[in-house]
Amino acid sequence: MSSEHRVTATLIFRNGGTIRQPAPYPLPEAVLQIAQVFPDAPAVQQRFSEYGVNLKPTPAAELLERQAVLADLMVELAARGPVPHQMSRVRRMLREGGYQIHYWRGSVQWDSQADVQVYFSDLIGRLFDSSVLFFDAGNQPIPDIVCRWCDRYQFRTHFDLLSAKPEHQTSIESVK
Repeated sequence: MSSEHRVTATLIFRNGGTIRQPAPYPLPEAVLQIAQVFPDAPAVQQRFSEYGVNLKPTPAAELLERQAVLADLMVELAARGPVPHQMSRVRRMLREGGYQIHYWRGSVQWDSQADVQVYFSDLIGRLFDSSVLFFDAGNQPIPDIVCRWCDRYQFRTHFDLLSAKPEHQTSIESVK
């Protein structure tokens, strides 16, 4: 094929398989060849989108995400004053303060749960007791968050206070 053909092949990969208009410029020969080799790209994209919609996080992944949000909430609390080193006091402060975080990554936006209780609970909504979700304080202004969500592993979120805004990192540790 000549590189002077005007086709819609490039739009297949940019809009999930819906061809909206012809390409506004001649396409390079390589793109035309890819469109010939993969003529069913829109169908493959559609099937992949259907697959992606049905994906669900593992229980560990969901708890890990909750701990990351809890850490973000702790950073917000720390910006307003000293953070208590008792989980129940932090939970009460967040709940009474109506804390919620708006996130965005590129064009994707989402909000944390309006009820912060979820970040202190297991996957069926029971509050963790102090032997499962607790602070490992040390002398840090923001203590490490530890969640012993199973017998063998725990999540530990540590805060780095060296930058202008505290950052956090969560690791998975073996329970001893």
